[in-house]
Amino acid sequence: MKPSLQVKQQEQMVFPLDSTRTPGVLISLIPVVQAQVKPKPTVRVNPQSSVYTGDTVTLSCELQQETGWEFYWYKNNQLLQNLNSEQVNTLKVTVDNAGETEYRCWAHRINYNYYYMTQFSDPVRITVRVRPKPVASMNPDNQVFSGDTVTLRCDIQDESVSSWQYSWYKDTSHSPVSSEQVYSISGVEVTHTGTYTCRGTERGGSRSSHSSDVITLTLSERPQAVLSVSPHSWLTEGDSVTLSCEVTDSSTDWTFSWYTVVPYRDGLTGINNNRGYIVYVELLSDSSRGSGGNYTLSPAALNHTGVYMCRGERGEPAFYTQYSNLQPLWITGEENYLLC
Repeated sequence: MKPSLQVKQQEQMVFPLDSTRTPGVLISLIPVVQAQVKPKPTVRVNPQSSVYTGDTVTLSCELQQETGWEFYWYKNNQLLQNLNSEQVNTLKVTVDNAGETEYRCWAHRINYNYYYMTQFSDPVRITVRVRPKPVASMNPDNQVFSGDTVTLRCDIQDESVSSWQYSWYKDTSHSPVSSEQVYSISGVEVTHTGTYTCRGTERGGSRSSHSSDVITLTLSERPQAVLSVSPHSWLTEGDSVTLSCEVTDSSTDWTFSWYTVVPYRDGLTGINNNRGYIVYVELLSDSSRGSGGNYTLSPAALNHTGVYMCRGERGEPAFYTQYSNLQPLWITGEENYLLC
């Protein structure tokens, strides 16, 4: 047999909970059905994890009963006034402030002049965090020259996210140029210049970060190394000669490498000379002697005759100057010098 229902045919105020008066709900001159057990709705939240400021959360008040219910939502025990006249079981909330907020719902319906109402749902708590902003960095961050390698890095500080998927964007493009946290550009050229930003999205989740501040990649003119000789380039065997390498910019902390021009063979470095032809150079085995910008031959020997070049480098990762001008040295024997 169905459980008996008691019907009161008198005017009364009806509240969703027997012990709690709920503002805004007043039913008059309606027969009230007092069931033995009131149904209890369940609130579902999407997304279920914590969210960021600016995100939209969808709450659903689910009730395994017939249709025709009108739903009421409470935020931190305050009744929310729905914008539409028909109160439905779905609530979309755009969260603006960080913190924790509780939501719950209840419902009622009138069927054949009988009034039915549910219990309050259990409260659900939504945790809102401030949306993180990545920090984008570039190395080197001062001067970048054609052919260098540039590293862009994106860092996001948020302990609640275990893994980020990173995206790098160039200029105004909406298509990412990289999906790595560390974006390395080898052999930088003019097409790589521009502005870069990064952002992160939660792997396996729905949260995303802000975009980082813009970093700008520009190319500087690679400084020139200038090689000179003292006292002069025509020497007698046994004399002393110094090659000096200088860099045509105001930077300091340069170190230098010294080279001599040799006939072509596999594995050599080919350099486009400013006179329009390629020369092949070999690093001098004792080039560390020139780390201070000077390379001294003392005493000069006949086998020191040749054509020399130098190049400066500094920083980590190292970037280099252009190769210097070609500087010839002629070393003659003492007897030839006397004949002259």
